[in-house]
Amino acid sequence: MSSQTLRLAAVLLLLPGAVHAGSILGTALDVDTRRPLPGVTVRISSPSLAFEQAVLTDADGRYQLAGLPPGRYRMRFEGPSVDPYSRSGVQLHAEGTLRINVELLRASNARGECVLWVFGPAPITDVGSAQQGMSFNRSFTDNLPLPRL
Repeated sequence: MSSQTLRLAAVLLLLPGAVHAGSILGTALDVDTRRPLPGVTVRISSPSLAFEQAVLTDADGRYQLAGLPPGRYRMRFEGPSVDPYSRSGVQLHAEGTLRINVELLRASNARGECVLWVFGPAPITDVGSAQQGMSFNRSFTDNLPLPRL
């Protein structure tokens, strides 16, 4: 064996992360339609890492985090069109590859729903009456500050 080969072997032994690195990969899908979710941020953190790592899912909803040292990881999936989802205790072994596919719920504001926030004093309640309800006329609803579709 040449001295250059021995030096390379010694360097590789000193860099255990380079030799024993693993990866986590998978796909993010919409739970209702089972279609891929592009642009979802996948974050991982672990005491084995110096800092948090993050990637975005591609057009097919796929992601891959490579070169990870063995250890226990916490994963978080988030994006503007999905409700955040976290998963803790993900154990990655040396030179291992984990496939973690997730099905995410679309965020309530991405489902075509309208959220109406009402600010103001609480209404006065007549505790002696069983009558319930509130009436709005067309003028009131036409003047609500909502985007027109």
